Amino acid sequence: MGRIDAHNSFLLAGDCNARTGGLSPDLGADLDTPRVSADLTVCPRGRWLLEMCELFELKLLNGGFGAVSG
Repeated sequence: MGRIDAHNSFLLAGDCNARTGGLSPDLGADLDTPRVSADLTVCPRGRWLLEMCELFELKLLNGGFGAVSG
């Protein structure tokens, strides 16, 4: 398997059954995207997903465009 060039983008989609509330992965001030969610619950799988996003520098896109999602 080859390396992924830092300038390439990719999209990972799926239902992880992870409730992240309104939290966003901490990617540094330049990359953080505020999220809005009607569901404020954060479950253990949600925290795991946030950690994976931070580790691999991935953003969560749902709720990241100003509209409330539930």
